[in-house]
Amino acid sequence: MEDVKRFFKLGVRVSAPCGCSQPIGTRASRATARPSQQLAVEGTGLRVLHTGVEAKYRGVDVLKRAAASLKRRGVELDVKFTGGKVGATQLPGLYEWADIVVACGLCEPWGMRVNDVLLEGLPVVVSGGMGAAMLCDEFGCGCVVPKGDANALAAVLERCANDREFLAHLRSGAKMAAVEIAPEKRAKVWLGKVLGD
Repeated sequence: MEDVKRFFKLGVRVSAPCGCSQPIGTRASRATARPSQQLAVEGTGLRVLHTGVEAKYRGVDVLKRAAASLKRRGVELDVKFTGGKVGATQLPGLYEWADIVVACGLCEPWGMRVNDVLLEGLPVVVSGGMGAAMLCDEFGCGCVVPKGDANALAAVLERCANDREFLAHLRSGAKMAAVEIAPEKRAKVWLGKVLGD
């Protein structure tokens, strides 16, 4: 409970209660098709991925400040930035490598990269300034931090690094999101709304 209070003081919105050990989704999806995708071994650094261009509006500086803060405190992270130079054929390998993806855009209206990540069953940390934050709230697939707040991002990443059960819980939510936001399923839903079915 103390962690929850600390998160709320920082303005972090956690989609599922911290410390909840119950998986929130058990449906099969293409995200479960990768049996080799395992969480980092206990005692090794949390594998954090940032996709897309390294521009200020993408929140790259926020992630760099959070990672530097955690390093000073002795929290191990392995952070990779794609820098927008990665082709579509390289992304699956990066997604398989990562434990979590940070997409803390400062002025991105939605954050389409979040959809791509969730379709792979990976949890995310997004900023409250992005529309994709609603997916975290709806599916419990990640955490939402205040826009531009490196301390809040550091708190979430530290929790993920130190509490693999919490990280696994977020991954479970991401797998559920992969099923629910699959283009085939969403297209049927919207077609039904348009046709009045």
